[in-house]
Amino acid sequence: MYRMIDANFNRCREGLRVIEDIVRFCLKLDFFEELKEVRHAVSKIEIKYEAKGILSRDSVNDPGNKPFESEKRKKEIKNLLSANFKRIEESLRVLEDTLMMIDPQDSEAVKEIRFKVYTLEKKVFNPFYKPFDLTLYLVTDSRHSAFPLEKTVEEALKGGVSIVQLREKHLFDKEIYESGRKVLEVCRKYKAPLLIDDRADIALALDADGVHIGQNDLPVSKVRKILGDEKIIGKSTHSLAQAQEAIQEEIDYFAFGPLFKTPTKDYAPVGLKEIEKIKTLSKESGKPVVFIGGLTLETLDEAIQNGVDAAAFVREIMGAKNPFKTAEFLLKKIKG
Repeated sequence: MYRMIDANFNRCREGLRVIEDIVRFCLKLDFFEELKEVRHAVSKIEIKYEAKGILSRDSVNDPGNKPFESEKRKKEIKNLLSANFKRIEESLRVLEDTLMMIDPQDSEAVKEIRFKVYTLEKKVFNPFYKPFDLTLYLVTDSRHSAFPLEKTVEEALKGGVSIVQLREKHLFDKEIYESGRKVLEVCRKYKAPLLIDDRADIALALDADGVHIGQNDLPVSKVRKILGDEKIIGKSTHSLAQAQEAIQEEIDYFAFGPLFKTPTKDYAPVGLKEIEKIKTLSKESGKPVVFIGGLTLETLDEAIQNGVDAAAFVREIMGAKNPFKTAEFLLKKIKG
């Protein structure tokens, strides 16, 4: 029995260390400390059984010491995380049942840890399973449109817009809420996420899909606390350094720009030279990027030639005589 206890404590701690390091160094999420606390909690229980466990080991003759074929295959980060969470959860269940025969109090403590791991698993995997596509990103400004806002958005969605940000800086809060209610109905119809610019409170009131925040808005940690883990949070960045900082926060994607001069932003254009570095940063962190600022029919070709594969538009779609055809044309351009 102590050999089994020893094996499962080892398996559990090893799995926790793998996940902790992936979360810390690869995904760069700031809640890796919670995983460390769980690992320490396991070690605290294990120490009571350590001596008997070590003495009962027979690693040389253990039939499980040879790798299975599935273990030799190259894994993506998501698969590696999944395999190790399952490893931890199964080990904890074995320990919970086994320790019930030795010390029911330790068994109960292991059970609490197991449920804590389930919660952390959801937190780690949440960014992988949020269904959103940044390819053709619409930022609204109803001042540019000759049509009702919800009509423009609907036509744009028909044309291929994949995600919508409600950004109506000129409206009062109540007007933003009412506009959001109408736009949300349209977005639900076409299964496209609706994000609210800056305002976590309005996003919460609408039950929108998330928010997009800037450098001077509430800290990401506070927005996440308000909205919870299920909602999408995007953040604008205007330099490589800001992008590097953003990916370490609990965001789901980031925006980078402005690539060109634009009347919607006071920032100087960052240009096209950093695009490949930003895409590498996005790939390594697992957090997608959308490029913003001054993207029009005239500038899009140059942006695409420099690597842009997800682009945000305001005036080009909002001010179009035919938002459907404009969106359709832009999407074809981006997808090549």
